[in-house]
Amino acid sequence: METLSDLAVRPRFEEIWYVVGVEEPFSREAVVTWAAELFDHDARTAAFLVVRLADAAARTGDTELSEAVLDEAWRLLVLRPSAAPALLPVAGRLLDDRADPVRLRAAHLLAVRRPARHAARRPGEGPLPGGDRR
Repeated sequence: METLSDLAVRPRFEEIWYVVGVEEPFSREAVVTWAAELFDHDARTAAFLVVRLADAAARTGDTELSEAVLDEAWRLLVLRPSAAPALLPVAGRLLDDRADPVRLRAAHLLAVRRPARHAARRPGEGPLPGGDRR
């Protein structure tokens, strides 16, 4: 966790994560994906990794890590929808990020998780169940 979120390491990341026999070094974002894929079989652990990385990115203001975290949250939600309760609050917090790409990814993540029963509603059709309005 510390290695992926350490701002001092970020400029040298590809130098550090070079693997013999691989033509190009791994980017930090590629290592985030690789690490997250290790837990594909366990939604709870995979979500924990994504949430911890999101917290680290928020703490350091690391936009690139936030983007990678949201990409992994998206991938995890596709594979394991049961991870939504842990991941959607992360996306919600990132809607206020200073970086446009992070806000866009967060909005997309939240939009695709909208309950299907609301998908067919048209603007102006009135309140949604529970009193929410569009």
